[in-house]
Amino acid sequence: MQNLKFLKMLRVLSKEELAGFGKHLRSVHGKELVALNVFDYVKKFYPGFNDERKLDFAYAYSRFFPNDKAVKDKKLLNILSKLTKWLKQYLLLKETSGSTFENSFFTARMLWEKGLTDEYEKSIAGLTAIAESPEKSSLGSFMNSLSASHLAFFHIGGKDKKNMGELLSQCNTDLDLAYCVGKLKMACEMAKFNTAYNESYDLSEMKPVVILSKKYLEKSLLLQLYYAVFHLITTQKGKYYDDAERILLQHAHKIHDTELHTILIHMRSNSAVRIRMGDEAAWQTGHNLNKISHASGFYKKEKMTALQFTNIVNAAVYVGDIAWAWKFIDEQGPLLDKGLRENTLKLAVAIIYSAEKKPEEVLNLISQISF
Repeated sequence: MQNLKFLKMLRVLSKEELAGFGKHLRSVHGKELVALNVFDYVKKFYPGFNDERKLDFAYAYSRFFPNDKAVKDKKLLNILSKLTKWLKQYLLLKETSGSTFENSFFTARMLWEKGLTDEYEKSIAGLTAIAESPEKSSLGSFMNSLSASHLAFFHIGGKDKKNMGELLSQCNTDLDLAYCVGKLKMACEMAKFNTAYNESYDLSEMKPVVILSKKYLEKSLLLQLYYAVFHLITTQKGKYYDDAERILLQHAHKIHDTELHTILIHMRSNSAVRIRMGDEAAWQTGHNLNKISHASGFYKKEKMTALQFTNIVNAAVYVGDIAWAWKFIDEQGPLLDKGLRENTLKLAVAIIYSAEKKPEEVLNLISQISF
């Protein structure tokens, strides 16, 4: 059951979201007793869902349908399918309820379309306040601001010229920012494909984007990051790595998870290339990126291979951060796939013991590993 879509979705929920979904199920689907029992059973194994015996399909089936003489796969799969659909509906409802941008935007647009001008103008003020957050954390948040300012300028109605001028200026700024962030983000991907896969994307069109971006760099940390990463990939100059790392070390918590993940992948790839080319300093930068990635929770959401795990430990040991290596093993080790866990953890600990000059402990662990 561990690879079923429902459990994969549960794995990435926060504790608050898991609890909220449980309450939602009981409120909306309270008569679906078997489905509720299935949810109550599997949630006990959150967040790792690593108990292979108790999450074995046949074993779990017998818990829910003890009177069935044979396992009827479709019977349980249909229930899990319903739970998956209900979870998607809950997450959508959660995302569009309350004072979210999406809820405010659709409300404002509905009021305009119905001709309720006074209520619309009150609603657009609240929409703009939500969209104009102090720090945009994702490309989507820039698109939200553009949507809000576009709606306000073209549909506000009955406003004086001074106010319309301010709205026009805001709409133009939001358009520039969304354009610059979006183009630099895509240019990073194209530059990566040119380098890694020998593609031939023409990046000359980015020159005016870079010029326009400079005008707005002070307005956005995310724009600064994509500006630095784009130049890092295309020029390989350490200055741009330093700029990006400085922002991440101070402000990673202000960047949306999806954007942060994308940026870290680009930077880790650059660091790995530099290590392969013999750049000793790249070991420290690679380790710093591993620490940021771990602190941001990305490794908990990914299926980590044994090679990835030991590479991270090896980088920490190489730069002398053995205390962090132990911390990483303790926190990330239990999330490894059960089939990989024992050997991978022994190898990781052996790497640390080797650095600590403990040859007997190293040989003892290595002799227990099945290669």
